[in-house]
Amino acid sequence: MYSARLFVTLKPKVTKKMKRYRTLITLVVLMCFVGTWAGVPYEYYVSVNGKKKAELKSAFYSVINPHTRIGYSGLWAAYEKVDYLENTNAKGQHQVMDYYSDEVYYFEGNGAAVGGMNKEHVAPQSWWGGGTSIAVGNDLIQVIPSDSRANNAKGNYPLGVVKGSASYPSNPSLNTRMKTGKNANGELVFEPCDEYKGDFARIYFYVATCYPDVNWENRNDVNVSFKKEDYPTLKSDILPMLLQWSRQDPVCEWEIIRNERAYGVQGNRNPFVDFPNLAEYIWGDSVNYAFDLYTTTTGIPSGEQEPPVFEVEPDNFVFAAFPGEPSESRLVTVKMVNTVEQNFTAQVEGPFEISDDPDADDEDWSKTMMLRGSQKGSSFYIRLSAQEEGRYTGTITFSTRGVKDVVITLTGNVREQQGELISFLEDFEKGSKPSYAAASVDCTAATWMLTDALLSKEQNTNGTTSVRMKGSGTLEMMTDKEGGCDSLWFYAGNYNNDSGATLTVSYSLDGGQTWTEVGSLLSFDGWQRYAFAIQQPGNIRLKFTGGGVSKMRVNIDNIEMSGFNNEPVDPDGIAIVNENENWNENKVGIYNLAGQRISKLQKGINIVNGKKVAIK
Repeated sequence: MYSARLFVTLKPKVTKKMKRYRTLITLVVLMCFVGTWAGVPYEYYVSVNGKKKAELKSAFYSVINPHTRIGYSGLWAAYEKVDYLENTNAKGQHQVMDYYSDEVYYFEGNGAAVGGMNKEHVAPQSWWGGGTSIAVGNDLIQVIPSDSRANNAKGNYPLGVVKGSASYPSNPSLNTRMKTGKNANGELVFEPCDEYKGDFARIYFYVATCYPDVNWENRNDVNVSFKKEDYPTLKSDILPMLLQWSRQDPVCEWEIIRNERAYGVQGNRNPFVDFPNLAEYIWGDSVNYAFDLYTTTTGIPSGEQEPPVFEVEPDNFVFAAFPGEPSESRLVTVKMVNTVEQNFTAQVEGPFEISDDPDADDEDWSKTMMLRGSQKGSSFYIRLSAQEEGRYTGTITFSTRGVKDVVITLTGNVREQQGELISFLEDFEKGSKPSYAAASVDCTAATWMLTDALLSKEQNTNGTTSVRMKGSGTLEMMTDKEGGCDSLWFYAGNYNNDSGATLTVSYSLDGGQTWTEVGSLLSFDGWQRYAFAIQQPGNIRLKFTGGGVSKMRVNIDNIEMSGFNNEPVDPDGIAIVNENENWNENKVGIYNLAGQRISKLQKGINIVNGKKVAIK
């Protein structure tokens, strides 16, 4: 549902088709995020303020219905002022904008009709008897240039989604901008391509608002989308689809440009372009809220508004992964307040990818997404794609109209699971804690505070003992690891048949005073190893915080940290030596498993020149 006051979109289930749509990058879509807003005078819309639903629709009717009648014969001259693109041919003639076809046409000048094109009624003229002399028949906002063959194929079909084979075009590669065929109910419909579905929905909204009193006919051969009535005018069987299209394909810069140009020629505007969420107040999820002209999402500049806020959290991303496998995904949150538009794009460069769903199939991760923003924050996920061993860098760029882009650097570290210098290994084989009561325990590599957690011999373990922690528990290091941390690994999984517990992993560089989150594991699928890149120097300690269902439990074991900027080594085997064997620490590097340099070998496992050495 869309909140009328905060304009927050709660994320619906995203289908693969929607994800594919968001990856479509065309000239018109890219135009959605550049340019400037000419501004609408307050007095033009002031009479609509504070109204709801049917009353709001009637108020907009009173604003937009009075306008200059261009006349059907005057449309080509108007198109030259409204529907031209910046592209020109050798003669300097501008290209005609066409929603219906991939064919390229150019204006011929002096109001002449363009060969091969028609003046096409988005709401078909046969739906009111065919007259073009009445206002709806020659309205510049709803009658637009079209390739004649595409126009003939569209006929008088309503908007809809074609199911199965299309009757036009015969070969999809011949025209990627539209198709016709039967919908799920067996009715003939016209389906625009995804980039223009919102555009057509907003034209339908305009027609329903500007022309509720037209004698819309009931026909046996086609399902007319309008009825002669003040409200809702649009029929109930098409409204959900139009609202969905408008949400999925937000207002684009081309629509804004055309709306401004049409205003200069015809003297009225399409308010559904000026106010991208207006349809929600008239027909959608915000009908019970009063429309506030000055705080709703709009391009209208206001001297009373606070400066726009466009923020991204977190402001840095570091990923760790094993060769041939993608990294764990990271949650990204974008906060937008007082921005001109409610949508934004996120585009990644380098071997990184983004998705609405952290568990999406590999083919559903993409390089570019377009999302609705919100004041509370809109979220999606980013990860490092499957790569060979090595270090990788890239960027993610966040864009919305009217504010500076936010560019964040991405770093990825891909290493083999084996073959790493392990300067810290906590296997929990040392120490005892048989109850859930809070207590600190000296374990193999560090002292840990366990709250609602215990040490026990479990099925999920890499030795004989692991941590069993409730969703309400914490596992926190009480001592620092020196030498920082490059990458973190650990094993985790559900205890026994429990499910519903979550786990958040954090690190601290100031002795546990403040914590930085590095990963939230929302669920567990078996006993497996997880990897995160931390890449921080200095003294570091870790904390594992449970969440989700408080009584459900997880196991944690073999927490490993490589030292900051340590290079990989070969740890084949463990040398067994005598404690009194002569080792000169000035000639060899001797470290304990906490990564601390020591002067002589100690009982247990040591690291000597990158090799594991055990004292008898």
